[in-house]
Amino acid sequence: MTLLEQPYSTTEPAQRPPESDTAQPSWTRDLLDPVDPATVESTSPLLEVVGWPDSGQLQVGHDARSFYVERYWLGMLGPSSTWMLRRFARGLEDHPGGFRINLIDTAKALGLGTSLARNSSTQRSIDRLCQFNLAERVSPTRLSVRTVVPTMTRKQLSKLPESVQRTHDQLLAREVQDPELSRAVAAATGLIGAGLTNAVVESQLRVWGFPPVCAHHATALALAEGWAS
Repeated sequence: MTLLEQPYSTTEPAQRPPESDTAQPSWTRDLLDPVDPATVESTSPLLEVVGWPDSGQLQVGHDARSFYVERYWLGMLGPSSTWMLRRFARGLEDHPGGFRINLIDTAKALGLGTSLARNSSTQRSIDRLCQFNLAERVSPTRLSVRTVVPTMTRKQLSKLPESVQRTHDQLLAREVQDPELSRAVAAATGLIGAGLTNAVVESQLRVWGFPPVCAHHATALALAEGWAS
């Protein structure tokens, strides 16, 4: 675990009392309590972070803290948003029901300063996650976050250096070597090319007998190969 993936507290004592191996350190509890919306005021720097409602159903993708996100999504999101996503994903792993953070403390720990103004670095970093559908502002004090990140589309990859695009192509080529997945990708590519939506494509692949995980992954790979807008 890196420093930026741990809970933050500006009131951390110089020396912490001994804790048991299983007990959560007392110095983390103020910032990582299970979510209680009634305790958060609209003017508070506290931010509730909860999992995206369908995150548990997204079985195929890349962990928000994975090498894939660091290698490919970093160039789209930027370092601040990428580290913030990692921070949120780690918190949701420890507290699946949601947790709350002091956004000012978190921003300072990420090197973003103390401002929470609309155009501050902190707010722009969150906005960037929302722009790419990796987070959603449920309310001014509540943020829904994905912990599983999809494979990048061809359009997104086109913004990255050619050398990075080539390594991504090699990665996809290795993945589609599986015969069943390769057939599913070919079918999904045809359906997407005919103008069908992602949900319809995935559903049709299941009708044709492809396992749900295979259908989902094939649709994502077909989109990454160039049909996505």
